[in-house]
Amino acid sequence: MITILWTEQETTPREDGGDYLTTSFRTLALDIATSQQRDVVAEHPEHPVEEGSAVNDHTIPAPRRVSVEVSVSNAVSNEVRFDGASRRGVGVGDGLEARVVGVDSAEDRATDTLELLSELCESGAEVEVNGLPYGDLDGYQIDSVSSGQDTTTGMGTLVATISFSKRRTVSVSEVEAPAPMVERGRPNTDRGSSSTTEGEDGDAVSDNDPRDRSSDLYNLLGLGD
Repeated sequence: MITILWTEQETTPREDGGDYLTTSFRTLALDIATSQQRDVVAEHPEHPVEEGSAVNDHTIPAPRRVSVEVSVSNAVSNEVRFDGASRRGVGVGDGLEARVVGVDSAEDRATDTLELLSELCESGAEVEVNGLPYGDLDGYQIDSVSSGQDTTTGMGTLVATISFSKRRTVSVSEVEAPAPMVERGRPNTDRGSSSTTEGEDGDAVSDNDPRDRSSDLYNLLGLGD
């Protein structure tokens, strides 16, 4: 028997304004896997690097894929459970007893299984698959579900091909943005401009005129007025 396991989360409001988070563990039982195919593919460049750290940079592995053909029947078995069913033993002679299961309405496992597989595919939920040859699957998702029905399978049997692919987990970290670049240049100095003021004798005196210099050193040398 093949089993597919996954989790579902439901949020319900609380009286204090918060939320309750409920996690449910779900299981889907499939009667048998008639065949499976496992594909491991990696993309290599035209001129691969054989040595050194660049080997990993030049090989791109694709997600692993598994395709399984399963069968689910509506026939009554020990693994099939009926909601609201009544069971009783009936004597068949020689001390033997047969178990009789009575239900108000027949359970269509084939249709219910196909509907549930379709919902898992469309939701992209992460699933775990147990009971497969060559090992179980953990951390996969359902990519496609293909089903068919003909005269050999009958209306009460589901034959479906389920394609799984390995999910990849990517870690994300925050990196501080670099400081903005400050443009550095020489200050713009105007060396050619000057202003003029009116001297004591009424003449115009420039800022660069030696007659306007009145420092102590200038006077000490006897160059002052």
